[in-house]
Amino acid sequence: MRRFLPEDRIFRLDSDVAVSRNRARATLDTFARSAPGVLLGTQMVAKGHDFPWVDLVVVVDADSGLYLPDFRAAERTFQLLRQVCGRAGRRGAPGRALVQTWNPDSPCIRMAVQGEERAFYRRELDERGRLGFPPATLLVRVVLAGKGARMDGAARLVMDSLVGWARERRAAVWGPTQLPRIRERERRQVLVVLPKTDAPPSRLREHLSNLRAALLRRGVDLMVDVDPEWFM
Repeated sequence: MRRFLPEDRIFRLDSDVAVSRNRARATLDTFARSAPGVLLGTQMVAKGHDFPWVDLVVVVDADSGLYLPDFRAAERTFQLLRQVCGRAGRRGAPGRALVQTWNPDSPCIRMAVQGEERAFYRRELDERGRLGFPPATLLVRVVLAGKGARMDGAARLVMDSLVGWARERRAAVWGPTQLPRIRERERRQVLVVLPKTDAPPSRLREHLSNLRAALLRRGVDLMVDVDPEWFM
């Protein structure tokens, strides 16, 4: 960047810089007073900042978030693009946003660039209803955490128990899938999809609490997340 823009001041805003709120604030304040200036950053650049004199925003690899294993991936990508593109041309000043993508035909990318918010959310709701994702259903995330060979047996136990429970309640069970390790512990994930017309998942919680007691004796923990925001 310095080679192409030798006369501009270059700033960074990412997790390394934002370890301190004061340091991040100082970076943003200095950038706001610098002209010409360039701010390089991660997603945190898009959220909650007011840069009144920014006239160009560039998004690189704009479609990367679409490929995460999360049914909200398109929604989050759309929101992020709308936010970051809104950083340019504020307070009446003309501005441009350039979006680099490997998938320009993606409805999410196209609608975000064109500002078609209502059309995107109508399409997203229809797609989730067809696939059985929230808000058409209620999703419950079950995560197992433990060490070594215990995990395969624990996952089978949970799956067998939940499939039998779900069969009587018009529910579905997806999994198990392997998650990244945390603190040297293996993790597995199981998703339970409940009909939206069903009662709150108190019966499922009760069923899982009995399972959790059996798993703890094997050295495996079980955690429940109703309507989860993340799947990693």
